[in-house]
Amino acid sequence: MMKRVNKRIGAAIALATMLVMPAWASDLAINQETYKRSLDKIVTTRRDERAALKQQYAESLETALRRVKQTGDLDNTMAVMQEIERFKDAQSLPDELASLADIRDLQRAYMDQAARIETARARDILRLARGYDRALDRLQKRYVQEDQVDRARAVQEERKAVEASLLVLAARERVGGELESSSPAERGAQGARRWSFDGRSLKTFMMTGDGAFVETNGYVTAGSYGAGKDWHGPQGMRSVSLNGDFELRTALNFRTGTREQGRLTVGVILQSGTTYLMNMEDNHAAVQGHHFDFVSRRKGSMWSSGRQRTPGRLKNVPVMMQRRGNVLSFHVDGTRRGRAKGCDMAGISYVFFSIQRYSSYPPLREGSISQIELVPLRKGGS
Repeated sequence: MMKRVNKRIGAAIALATMLVMPAWASDLAINQETYKRSLDKIVTTRRDERAALKQQYAESLETALRRVKQTGDLDNTMAVMQEIERFKDAQSLPDELASLADIRDLQRAYMDQAARIETARARDILRLARGYDRALDRLQKRYVQEDQVDRARAVQEERKAVEASLLVLAARERVGGELESSSPAERGAQGARRWSFDGRSLKTFMMTGDGAFVETNGYVTAGSYGAGKDWHGPQGMRSVSLNGDFELRTALNFRTGTREQGRLTVGVILQSGTTYLMNMEDNHAAVQGHHFDFVSRRKGSMWSSGRQRTPGRLKNVPVMMQRRGNVLSFHVDGTRRGRAKGCDMAGISYVFFSIQRYSSYPPLREGSISQIELVPLRKGGS
């Protein structure tokens, strides 16, 4: 079944990503309109492909349900039915991959195909931008030769604007993709990956949830949450490749009231499918407070702070997940709060984060995530 799903989705991508380069004119205004129209078509195509991917995932779940019913296995049947209902409401993958192999394989295929769609769109954007820049370069030289300096300068400014645009920057970083080929600014010293949410980072993440994020002053917040009966809101995922020991670091701003229910999540998905995540949440509408969980998909909540009443906002609280060998630990504000041995030692495939609200309850009064860092650790040191 999985091969058939992959072929269907792959064929849709192959047909949709054959970018036809536009014909460029000898006029700046006409070229600007051509570029905008072509860019809009690429973005629209990506949105349609993602919608088709969601539909194919839903259909594959229905196929899995029919097959598992024939085995007479009640637990597996209930698991597939629950995923069908969850996906109908959320229209995105959960933070943790399913334990049932049939569902987990579908979820991995979904993530892989979604990543391919994003990469294909990034390549189309870069091909379009390069073609546009070559056309503008010819036009700029012609204006200089004809002693039309003001027009040449206008063309030069347009070239700079395209080069610095968020879509082009995000496409360039997306195609870089893996740790060893990422940009120096993102990679940082000693192979660390950093996403600083300075107006550029968000565009390099694949959006898999409802609603939308907003980057402001080095923090990412939820601009909207979509709608749902359970936890729902925007989620960003970024493909990475990192083996061995690591630290995942960030800082959180959190403020809640007596009715608000919301949570902030940052985590990693390993190559084995195991998910490790950090949650700060308020899941009690009648109590103004919060608790912090360190969660493993295989073991549930590995550590919880318990409910804590919050007199005011929690401002820029640093949190960290660390893996050394087969030991996983969790740190809040510089203090280790949890530790577990025998953890999964597989490499990291994805970094993700989300900001969510519960059902129709008001969201957090303040909920934001600062720079996320994924730092490889050397044995015997940092």
